[in-house]
Amino acid sequence: YTLLFVLPTTVGMSLMAGDLVAVVYGAQYSGAVPALAVLVWANPFMFLGSLYGTLLIVLNAERTLIPLSAAALVVSGIANYLLVPSLGPVGAAWASVVTEGAVAAAAFWAVRRRLGPIGGGALMLRPVMVAGAVAAALLGLHAASGLWRALAGVLTFAAGAVAVDLVTADWVRVRLMM
Repeated sequence: YTLLFVLPTTVGMSLMAGDLVAVVYGAQYSGAVPALAVLVWANPFMFLGSLYGTLLIVLNAERTLIPLSAAALVVSGIANYLLVPSLGPVGAAWASVVTEGAVAAAAFWAVRRRLGPIGGGALMLRPVMVAGAVAAALLGLHAASGLWRALAGVLTFAAGAVAVDLVTADWVRVRLMM
């Protein structure tokens, strides 16, 4: 369920990076927009890597995390070495995405090696569908102001989450009682 929030948010932030930077920092930081649009894609991988890393601890496999961290350092170093000279800050952003993706994949395989096949592929389709709907709404309104696009993205996310049964009446009721 973490991906329910992370994936559509990532899509929204990537597509609205220019609006976000302009509102939060002002036009003088517009040069950061391309890097932000790429960097937010590290988020889904970071969440998955954290989940699988925690599972490794629960499975009493903490020692796996040390070589995994060392491998991440190597991947990050190589990716930055290859991408930053030609792409600058956008290259550094891509290096972060690649590194977090590698960490998530390695941690997933380490957990899978201990638990066997891990299901959930069909469950992943739901957040992807909601993220796709958010992307369609934002791209369809590309000429609209940032506020209208943001509102459309949030409403599309909410409607999509309900439509694919990721958010149910019971889910809302439990959160309102907290």
